[in-house]
Amino acid sequence: MKKYKKIYVEITNCCNLSCSFCPKNMREPRFMSVAEFREVNEKIRDLTDHLYFHVMGEPLLHPELEELFKIAGEFGKKVNLTTNGVLIQKVGEKLLMAESLRKVSFSLHSFEANEKECSFAEYLADIVAFVKVAAKCGILCEFRFWDGTAKEDEKITLLEKAFGHKFDGNNRICDNVFWGFGERFEWNTEKKRKVGFCYGLRDHFGILADGTVVPCCLDNEGTLALGNIFREEIHTILSSEKAKRIYDGFSGHRAVYEKCQACGFIERFGRNEG
Repeated sequence: MKKYKKIYVEITNCCNLSCSFCPKNMREPRFMSVAEFREVNEKIRDLTDHLYFHVMGEPLLHPELEELFKIAGEFGKKVNLTTNGVLIQKVGEKLLMAESLRKVSFSLHSFEANEKECSFAEYLADIVAFVKVAAKCGILCEFRFWDGTAKEDEKITLLEKAFGHKFDGNNRICDNVFWGFGERFEWNTEKKRKVGFCYGLRDHFGILADGTVVPCCLDNEGTLALGNIFREEIHTILSSEKAKRIYDGFSGHRAVYEKCQACGFIERFGRNEG
């Protein structure tokens, strides 16, 4: 069986924010249990070295986060997580103590997509305080923004002052701390694209909180469910006819399923539409 660059494990689909850009999910709110997370690790033992606590939901909400980090470490996995950062003051100490934690990415655009109970400066201050300690502990930290327009706004100015580093086009701020600029995209577009490419099932796949295995981290509803890791062997799921159709389709730059055709992300890798 091939080895994947990363596997997305959605430890919860619950979130403490309601971002305007997020497609949300209509699935039953759920937290993956400690026993279930251990089972996931046992079944994907040889498939990757990196777990990403990401698909939907806010991972810092998980009440047994420390135990999940311990289990990941037992299986030799490095954990990377994406968070809106709102709970960092409350949960930060747990992250600093997690030996399996490799990287924390803060989605700063989440703040502007919600009603604010504090200023951006106050919100950012808690995150910066954590990052300065985490970086010294060898944990990679990333400040993520939507597109290049953020490079001239208040967020950049505040971070430049916090770290004493002027943004110069280089993504590195200081040791273990980075800027992260990404292009805005739509999960579900009205325009269907049958020509495109995706790394889903090629260098990654996702496991939702209820065990549903999906081809990529953008299948927020499990529309392209390939199987369930709690009921089937992962090798059987990944070699299913549906998985093969998706993989072979993108090998020929073809989006076979409607979910893929409506995904704005494949435009980044696709050829000219035909």
